[in-house]
Amino acid sequence: MSGILDTVRQQLTPETIGQIGQQLGMDEATTRQAIAGALPVVLGGMAARADDPVTAATIEAESANYSALGGLGGLIPGDSPGAGSSGGVLGGLGSILGGGGLGGILGNVLGGNDRVVEDGVTQASGLDSPRAKQLMMILVPLVLAGIARRKSSQGRAAAQVGPDLRSDAQSAQAYAERKAPQIGGLLGGIMNQVMQKPR
Repeated sequence: MSGILDTVRQQLTPETIGQIGQQLGMDEATTRQAIAGALPVVLGGMAARADDPVTAATIEAESANYSALGGLGGLIPGDSPGAGSSGGVLGGLGSILGGGGLGGILGNVLGGNDRVVEDGVTQASGLDSPRAKQLMMILVPLVLAGIARRKSSQGRAAAQVGPDLRSDAQSAQAYAERKAPQIGGLLGGIMNQVMQKPR
């Protein structure tokens, strides 16, 4: 495994999954299942983009912004009194993600594939579109943090970003299908769509 998926999974502790669930208004079990379905779709969508050398270099450069990510503390607003909605990806989408829905960072890493990936995450996660979009806004930075860590620890070249993401997408898909066999056929079709190279 390239280490990208390892990094993401290390961040998704039970406590973190509970925090994500609070942000999305869901219980932990539903959140866990949604993440399991959405993660391979996000990885696959990024992999399809990263097959292009120029885009792979862009994704790797973008990952540098998340190289210091040690946890989800910077992505999810804290629960402390007065924390409000000023911090984290969900609390500060305007400044962190470009303020344009799937603009900013998501647009940079998914490009013209963003709608296909968004639709795929909605289907695979079982969430409505607004919640699926929020979940993407959490998972994409985690994947970028994994790319940054892989580069610093393994010295991987930008050209390897696409194959690494594709391999991890397949691993995440296999895991999701083991944990939730009922989405197996659905997820397979979604992955075929999102992992096609954008035209």
